Amino acid sequence: MAKPYYVRDHRRAVANFLATLPRDVAMARSVGPPNLLELERIAKVQLALLEEFGFGAGKALIDVGCGSGGLAAQISERFGETATYLGTDIVPELLAFAKARSCQTYRFELVEDCVIPAPAASADFVTLFSVFTHLRRADIARYLREARRVLRPGGKLVFSYIERARHAKFLLYTIAVTMLRRRKVENHFTSAREIERWARASEFAVEAILPGRIGHSIAVLRKP
Repeated sequence: MAKPYYVRDHRRAVANFLATLPRDVAMARSVGPPNLLELERIAKVQLALLEEFGFGAGKALIDVGCGSGGLAAQISERFGETATYLGTDIVPELLAFAKARSCQTYRFELVEDCVIPAPAASADFVTLFSVFTHLRRADIARYLREARRVLRPGGKLVFSYIERARHAKFLLYTIAVTMLRRRKVENHFTSAREIERWARASEFAVEAILPGRIGHSIAVLRKP
């Protein structure tokens, strides 16, 4: 059975990086940054953002698309076993790298579908950094339903997104790749207005829309 497009494309991209670059560099490049130092810097910004919205000791976080573990490493360093963490990804090599850098009590799961392997009402935060940016609308809708299922009342869904007007370089890259018919990971764009529609359809409240907050824009939705 054929793999979903996002599994096929991301595994191919990671394999190409590992074949041509030193492992540490490949693990960073696979999720965007040029090196581990930049990955660490971005992850610190992500954690600071989560803390603004209430994350801390005693909280449970599910990191969908955890990649090479930048955020997991920062949570490990700052909160250790006082935080509960589950990271999911579609690329085994990224998960292995993330696990090696993280607190031993943190859990990492390989997934190939738009599912979150956690019980209902078990998390205070669900994050999807650089996930919706690569998914089609039907798959985003599935993850929104899953996030609402696993969040506790008052829990927050935090995700990044890219906009055509604000993130022109991603748009130009996407157009160029499409015209050249190169097989790369897909980029998908949205807007604050569309996110508000997603929230209504998925029974979330919009907590915050933060344009360009960490390079990408950020949306924070709350489960009532």
